[in-house]
Amino acid sequence: MERLLASLSAADLDSLRRMPEQQLINLHFGLALHIRNEFGLWAGNGDLLSACGTDEADAASAAIVHALWARLQKAD
Repeated sequence: MERLLASLSAADLDSLRRMPEQQLINLHFGLALHIRNEFGLWAGNGDLLSACGTDEADAASAAIVHALWARLQKAD
């Protein structure tokens, strides 16, 4: 999470923080794709996939986006 937070601009984080939860799916080909690529989810990053409770890259990236969003909500 810290690595992901550090890779995003303040504007991106603010935009995500203000986004309604039901719109997070709209990040599938943006932020979630970045996560899948950057964190090796398609390359079999088993530890991260397992930590997300899945063996599918798409589901793991969605879980990470949601966890990031939830963390930003708490920081508000």
